[in-house]
Amino acid sequence: FMGHGDADAVVDIRWGRHSRDHLQTILPRLEFHEYPGMEHTASDRELQDIIDWISSRIAESEDSEKSKL
Repeated sequence: FMGHGDADAVVDIRWGRHSRDHLQTILPRLEFHEYPGMEHTASDRELQDIIDWISSRIAESEDSEKSKL
């Protein structure tokens, strides 16, 4: 999971996109979320997206473990 605000004045969005492009070559399931108007911070929307992403990974892991039984 990567999240980046398009109004970030500390780390330009172009660096976030550049990082995403390179990381996707080794992490094909990488999820990149761009947040309009978000500066160098975390928004409620981003935090909810992180919670949802973690929850989906836990569910996948649990399903994988069940299939091994």
